[in-house]
Amino acid sequence: MSKKLTGKALAKFEAKRDVWQEVLDGVREIKAWGGKRKCIEAKSYVVQK
Repeated sequence: MSKKLTGKALAKFEAKRDVWQEVLDGVREIKAWGGKRKCIEAKSYVVQK
């Protein structure tokens, strides 16, 4: 298990993220499966942990 990001490392990671692209990817994934999936897992490390 990897260490959780804190402080400057977390800020640097968050600055690189494109949150809206992650949202669009999630919507496309739901539409591709016909909206029938119950669990959508986040791709971001910060959200997963």
